[in-house]
Amino acid sequence: MILKERDTTHQDHLNKQRQFGAKQEQEVAFYLKREFANNPDVLVFNDLRFSHQGEYSQIDHLVIHRLGFVLIESKSIYGQVRVNNDGEWSRSYQGNWQGLKSPLQQMELQELGLKRLLTDNADKMLIKILGLQTYFGGRQWDKLCAISSATMLQRESMPKAISNCVVKNEFLGKKLKELCDYSVLTGLIKTKPVFSKKEMKAISDFLLSIHEPLTQTDETGGDTPPENSDSAVSEPTPKYEASPQEQKVPTVEQTEPNQNHSPSEGIACKKCGERDNLTGAWGKYGYYVSCQSCTTNTSMKGPCPACNSQDNRIRKRGNLFTRHCNGCGAESTVFVERASA
Repeated sequence: MILKERDTTHQDHLNKQRQFGAKQEQEVAFYLKREFANNPDVLVFNDLRFSHQGEYSQIDHLVIHRLGFVLIESKSIYGQVRVNNDGEWSRSYQGNWQGLKSPLQQMELQELGLKRLLTDNADKMLIKILGLQTYFGGRQWDKLCAISSATMLQRESMPKAISNCVVKNEFLGKKLKELCDYSVLTGLIKTKPVFSKKEMKAISDFLLSIHEPLTQTDETGGDTPPENSDSAVSEPTPKYEASPQEQKVPTVEQTEPNQNHSPSEGIACKKCGERDNLTGAWGKYGYYVSCQSCTTNTSMKGPCPACNSQDNRIRKRGNLFTRHCNGCGAESTVFVERASA
């Protein structure tokens, strides 16, 4: 069952790098939909983004099944790909070999972020047994790198563990069926905990509730890497400028660490009123600023300046903290941290 489609962006058509990346993700989404659109025991999220414990995560495709999770990274790579015994990736394009970031290493960080998010919110999704809260331990976690069909894989030289995780788009459905295979007998043989249908729905509802939709700021600013930045075709990404018709809500002014601006745009220490000597941080109750003058902590939470709604979310991109209003959609700058010397 497809619970979330890929978010389209204004950047998808601007250069070849983004075109190839968007096309690859769309193709993977197509194969996932073809295989699992009518399967209630396999839930698919395309392009899931969330923040937790001060870290931002983006997962190209997430599959939830009765036994666990599968993270899928889409890679639009042309030419030949090889991986050595140390897990280092490289590719050949137009006769030249060059290094390539390991998508599996990238997914390790994504998996860690997702595990932390789910563990800290287990009480919202998983049942209690004899009054004790159950958690996500013992679940099946798998990672796959989906490669475009045009890629030539040198599997004979790849470590077996890595080769098993790399699959071309057209074989993705078959591979996932093997990983997601579940029956009562399978569950007993594997002796693994199994999500109930109620828990599956609770997990999917929770992930949909914390997903952070793309905004114009996400597309043009911040420190999030461009989509599929390891594509064989690399060209500068033109900046997107919204037309007056598209500028329906206020957006955050893009800031660079070296720009001459005030370190605090919209927040002051609640005790001494300090605005300059503040440091951004994240804690149990969300983002806050710590005053270096009096050591007082001040929450970044507050009303939307456009509609006064309290239903908003703080986001961090580099040294920039912004408030996204869930009510009117407005973006406003809360705090800009001074770059360290």
